[in-house]
Amino acid sequence: MTGKKGQVDSSDRARSQRAVLIDLDNTAFHCRKIVMEAMAGVLEEKGITLTRHLFIKHFLDAPPSEALEALLNASGKQRLSREKLLAELEEATKAAVLEKVASATPQFSALVKAAQEKGWLVGAVTCLDVETAGRMLEKCGMAAAVNVLLPCGTDTEKHFPTSDVWLRLAKQMNITPRRCGVVASCAVLVQAALSCGMRVFATPDDFTSFQDFGGAEAVYEKFDEAAVRNIVEILAGG
Repeated sequence: MTGKKGQVDSSDRARSQRAVLIDLDNTAFHCRKIVMEAMAGVLEEKGITLTRHLFIKHFLDAPPSEALEALLNASGKQRLSREKLLAELEEATKAAVLEKVASATPQFSALVKAAQEKGWLVGAVTCLDVETAGRMLEKCGMAAAVNVLLPCGTDTEKHFPTSDVWLRLAKQMNITPRRCGVVASCAVLVQAALSCGMRVFATPDDFTSFQDFGGAEAVYEKFDEAAVRNIVEILAGG
């Protein structure tokens, strides 16, 4: 695995005709619930109740700084220091995922195994920092499974998931976008990948099932090993 500045050798590119790119946090792991609960604990101390509805409304499709600003305004807590509170939320989130993530999902393991059998590379994006995401992979014994890992960016809107993160990931893997299959669980990542000309497979969870995944190659209401086989078959066929 390589970090933000890593790059896959051209020899690897020659052996690999394709790449599978994933939304690491919610494909390899189930981080949304953990993140919401960690954030709720911090905000409760500030007199703010972060309900599931508010988490979905503010934090699914916006940069953390922008989402927090909207939440504080809605809660009448404008006097709180945004910068300090954002740092507290990020630290609580890191600690929570490292404590509570014990293993990778079976479907991620199956997808990695299938990709490796095909000689495909595996890349991932994370909304966590690379160090924390890398530690989760190491903890689960899956660090070697991801060839390149890139952060979506968590500080400003400019760095929030856009087509650029998928394009940078493909570039570092020496794979053209049209040879990449993306597996992602939220609309913002799906649409970003579609805008790059990549083939996209949507795997919504309880937090994102209501979102519009128009344009995706397939939408799997149940992301299981049968879905993984279907993804691999589609990618291998064209």
